[in-house]
Amino acid sequence: MIEAGETQLPPQAPPANVVDIIKDKSGRLHELVDGPRPDLVEQLVALSGSDPGTMKFTRDSERFASTEAFDTWHEERDVLWMTHEEQLSGVIFFGPKQPSLDILLPVVTTNPHTMGIRVYDGYSANGLGTQLMNVGHWHYLEKFAPADEPDLIWVESQHDNPAVGMYERFGYKPYAFDNGSGTSLMYLPLNAQVAHPDFKPQIIT
Repeated sequence: MIEAGETQLPPQAPPANVVDIIKDKSGRLHELVDGPRPDLVEQLVALSGSDPGTMKFTRDSERFASTEAFDTWHEERDVLWMTHEEQLSGVIFFGPKQPSLDILLPVVTTNPHTMGIRVYDGYSANGLGTQLMNVGHWHYLEKFAPADEPDLIWVESQHDNPAVGMYERFGYKPYAFDNGSGTSLMYLPLNAQVAHPDFKPQIIT
């Protein structure tokens, strides 16, 4: 009960957790942070409408048009933030979602999840993407009991996005090319059962 003259403080967000610290090729340290950080959400919204690579290869300027838009999107997403000296240098996110195109998959999946990764201008091409992928996937999958974990993770990317090569090195395989939108769809099978061993990626015109 609040007595007369006392000030009620707003509820505090739970503290963010530093999952790991990684180093880029320039020797800069980056914290990988799991937890609510309103300041990072604001930076994400700003970068979504100003970062050259993000604007070229993603729809983040629409998806993260405001902090309110982020809050709605975040209800079914798990985000790992990458920061350098309190500045947002990258982000990786996961969440349950059916593949965006209703087409044949080479595997049978009952629990597909999607993934997205960003390394922002000034920090890209410094060896951070692979490290963020490694820690991000490990951290996300650790949150699930074996019975509930995703059996497939998929990602959608522009054909000419340099990150496509990184996805392939990480084990993602292409399953569709949409020539109309210029996107590639790739999947990481995890525990999904192979249904079509002779499958070839589909071309959508």
